Amino acid sequence: MESEGFDKQSIALPTNQNDLLDQITQANSHVVVVLQNGSVVEMPWANQVDGIVETYLAGEAVGESTWDILLGKVNPAGKLSESFPLRLVDNPTALTFNTDHDNETYHEGLFVGYRYYVELLPLS
Repeated sequence: MESEGFDKQSIALPTNQNDLLDQITQANSHVVVVLQNGSVVEMPWANQVDGIVETYLAGEAVGESTWDILLGKVNPAGKLSESFPLRLVDNPTALTFNTDHDNETYHEGLFVGYRYYVELLPLS
């Protein structure tokens, strides 16, 4: 669950959502996942789907614009302003994630932010 009033406890989706996606991909091999969220989420099923469309919290016109993407009327090409780890443990801040609510310590040294991800191989 996301809100402006608190930090998320995890980047994992609720178990029932991942379970439902597993059932869908077992029943149909042609699946595109549409995410509507405010920050990164773990996607353990990323290699089981044909595509992922990230809409973030796009507002009231998100339905029509997403429909245009899924129907091929527009090309959703672009660059994201953030990196998506496959799992929280793939993030260099995982060991200190949400541990001290009063202070933020950057233990990753020179690899703060995008610099860490530049060294990783892209998702195939």
